[in-house]
Amino acid sequence: AVMMVPSNQALEEYWNNGAGKVLRDNYGTWDNVPDDVISKLINNNMLSSFISSVPSKFNSILNDANDPMGVSIDAIDSVWLGCNGAVYLTNRVYSPTAYVSVSFPALINETMRILYWGIEQEQYNIYLNSLNSYYSFFIPTNNAMLQYVDPCSYGKNRTQLMRFHYDASKVNKDERVWASLWNYDPVTQEIGDSIGKVTNVSVIRNRLKDILDTHIVIGNVEDGHTYYRTKGGTELRVDNVAGGIGGMTVSGSRQDNEGGQGVVVSDIYDQTNGGNGKSYILEDEPIMTTRKTVRDVLAEHEEYSAFLELLDGSGLLEVIHNKRYATAGQNISSFNTYHYTIYVPTNEEIKKLQI
Repeated sequence: AVMMVPSNQALEEYWNNGAGKVLRDNYGTWDNVPDDVISKLINNNMLSSFISSVPSKFNSILNDANDPMGVSIDAIDSVWLGCNGAVYLTNRVYSPTAYVSVSFPALINETMRILYWGIEQEQYNIYLNSLNSYYSFFIPTNNAMLQYVDPCSYGKNRTQLMRFHYDASKVNKDERVWASLWNYDPVTQEIGDSIGKVTNVSVIRNRLKDILDTHIVIGNVEDGHTYYRTKGGTELRVDNVAGGIGGMTVSGSRQDNEGGQGVVVSDIYDQTNGGNGKSYILEDEPIMTTRKTVRDVLAEHEEYSAFLELLDGSGLLEVIHNKRYATAGQNISSFNTYHYTIYVPTNEEIKKLQI
């Protein structure tokens, strides 16, 4: 067989600046890393076949997720032959997939247990462990999950706030996450009375899936653009990337359109070295979507009133589409999931057409 053994220098770099930084921040020292966590690293570097691990076969070596491990000749500093195989001294650390995935911070950090519960319930760990994609994954902490405005309440008489909680004492994992329900004024942003709690697993999973889809971007949000499309099809805005930790902010359409401020990125975990992206930690609140429809936004701008008048008279506006999609206001019926881009001419441009 073959053992891939990283040098002390490689482990030091991995611990302080690489994917191991997550372990360092959570456990402090190598000695404090639990056996069931450290065993994933050791097992990934134990290759069962010497014949399949010689330099000519490096391209075919697979990791614990059956993805290419990325072993290269220039990563091997020395080789020792033993009676039952070889030891390769490497100048880099080959992490198990779980270590280099953007979901790793949520896996080992107790302050992110709520979202990781959702990851496991919806089997997003398989999706987020793919090394064939680059992800920008925004992870709201347990504290941030106390400030989730339920989008399913936008069409109700009262908007509601859900505060998610994690109960580690529950033997049944399905019962560990629940939410308290509160009245919420979206205009003043005041939280009113508690009106009960949600323990239905299907409802909790539904909301967490929505949160996950809103917090995953397939691609790099540090590539110089401002707006990005999420996995769920919504948009988010990223500002002050150069500000890094404590300066970089991200905004969903609710934060961007309803007078709020962008959510500050409190920490960044770089999983790009052998992994699949970066993880951005949010302490204050999750990314959320707006309750405003396109018509609501147009109505706020006098310079678009002529176009709005045409839209109102078009017969294209609706509140419910095919008995499935509902909003708090009127949306355009010709797009059944309400994901579209509209180019709006100003009043002056429309007047030119009417002359």
